[in-house]
Amino acid sequence: MASYKFFPDPAVAPAHSLGDGSSVSENLEKIIIAFDGDCLLCSRSTRWIADRDRAGRIRFTRLQDPIGQQMIAATGSPDLDSMLVRENDRVLSRSTAVLAVLRALGGIWKIPAALGKVIPRALRDVLYDFIAAHRYQWFGKGAACAMPSEALRQRLLPTDREAK
Repeated sequence: MASYKFFPDPAVAPAHSLGDGSSVSENLEKIIIAFDGDCLLCSRSTRWIADRDRAGRIRFTRLQDPIGQQMIAATGSPDLDSMLVRENDRVLSRSTAVLAVLRALGGIWKIPAALGKVIPRALRDVLYDFIAAHRYQWFGKGAACAMPSEALRQRLLPTDREAK
């Protein structure tokens, strides 16, 4: 596994080749969200995001799938288990990832993204970590998420299981 001496901040790490069949130029405009496929809050959030992604820029994969595992490896922090965002050449985590998603949604969602940047990352991450630590207790955990909406289904990246 590569070491990222030049990226000491685990919230921002370089992206690896994700092996999803896309060329680099195709992925530059797209954002990939890797979410915890066992977390009901995460599953509901991806559906909410897909329904609001009018530009169709956002793609989704589970952290448990190969692309998600590669994104985890890119951060150098194997303990990240709730959500990661690949944007251009970076893999973002925690509150930084959430703000990137809001920015990508555009429209009115750019306002909370901009306001969130005013709050120091350390404070944002404390709130993110608190919610992430309690997400199963508050929202539940499921072996399978509900059927995805049509907007989400169109944006799910293929998994090894689907390719076979």
